[in-house]
Amino acid sequence: MSMSTSFVNPGHGPTVDVPKLVQHRPDNNLQGVIEPGDVLFVKGTGGLLELGTAGGVMGHVMLVIKGPERIGSNSDHARPLKSVWPAGVQEIWKVRTLESARGRAGLHEANLYLYVEPGTATLILLGELSDKEFDYSNEATELWQSPPELRLRLSDGTVQEVLGDMKEQNASANWSWTTAARAV
Repeated sequence: MSMSTSFVNPGHGPTVDVPKLVQHRPDNNLQGVIEPGDVLFVKGTGGLLELGTAGGVMGHVMLVIKGPERIGSNSDHARPLKSVWPAGVQEIWKVRTLESARGRAGLHEANLYLYVEPGTATLILLGELSDKEFDYSNEATELWQSPPELRLRLSDGTVQEVLGDMKEQNASANWSWTTAARAV
């Protein structure tokens, strides 16, 4: 079953379906589409006990802190990913993200791997590569884009400064059931 995925621009008009966006980008290039300050959202399908996990009931959000880097199927970077490389996909995209996750102290930075599914133009989170191990996900993902005014003003220096402040403030903080209760 294919899930619908959307690019969302909060507060700035209607949701734009991915297939409409990809019609204008036939190469499935995500550069300029995903930018620092955007949010990736994976819908949850699990139960209440999985709250705070990637499959949890409320879903999972990750803040983009570095834009996408293209990885071609025949590149050196693709070799360690061959066992999870999706059939029929010529390129995947590495995106650096930040999140607060259950079971991890402080904020977690990760390299996520995404691709645009051929035929449906759905944005798919392939998984996360960490410590030479690949955490396979293969889930439909929504992109919540920052407002254009913010994108224009957001520089790499600003992103690094804010990340430093966030890490300093959250160095010992953990995801908690209290955090989840406040979110509800």
